[in-house]
Amino acid sequence: MKYLDLLAPGIIGIIAGAMLIMTAKLGRTASLFPKILSITIVVLVVYYIAEELYKQFKKPAAQSSKEETPMAKETPKSGRWEVMLASMAVYLGLIYLIGFAAASFFYGVFLPYLGGYRQMKVTIPVALGMAALLVLIGKLFNIPLPMGLLITPFIN
Repeated sequence: MKYLDLLAPGIIGIIAGAMLIMTAKLGRTASLFPKILSITIVVLVVYYIAEELYKQFKKPAAQSSKEETPMAKETPKSGRWEVMLASMAVYLGLIYLIGFAAASFFYGVFLPYLGGYRQMKVTIPVALGMAALLVLIGKLFNIPLPMGLLITPFIN
């Protein structure tokens, strides 16, 4: 196991912990969703890191580090983190242009494709469901979501 593999979850956990600390200034109702989200993220990150460390120390010394688990053989490999990082920047630009819901749908379709996952029969319904769920959560908690510069003139 490379310890750099634990860097990204560690950074995500630190950001979620900082978000949890920042919610202390908010009121009880306003801080409910960010607290639940950040606590969930921190718990999942701690679980992931603990599981990876457990696997590392449980592995016998004679076992070769080059052997792959059956799950790793089935997982598509992207190989280019720069492409993933650039796709996040494009996603933020799309939110500004076409709005949160449409950008989230397109991002949910194209990110797995960029990662090497080609089963669009699965990807498109999941992306649509996630975008709809995010918009629903925004409506339930009265979170104003960006409508987008290209869509706003048609709504007003």
